[in-house]
Amino acid sequence: MVRDAIEEYLSAFCRQLIVLPRDRGVADGDLVTLDVLKPETRRAYKEIGAAVVDRYQHDFGAGMATES
Repeated sequence: MVRDAIEEYLSAFCRQLIVLPRDRGVADGDLVTLDVLKPETRRAYKEIGAAVVDRYQHDFGAGMATES
């Protein structure tokens, strides 16, 4: 399958590959709001956010606290 080949190829260039499903809430090019996205799309965006945080903590240390 072409999709599998593309995912396998791209995986070689990144730490984690997260596939966003097709969703009309994103396709129109306007601002994206969570309430118009399908549940699987919201879940994928949450995975992306979690991956960014995990990498940030790995690079800069999990013990960093925010200043108040």
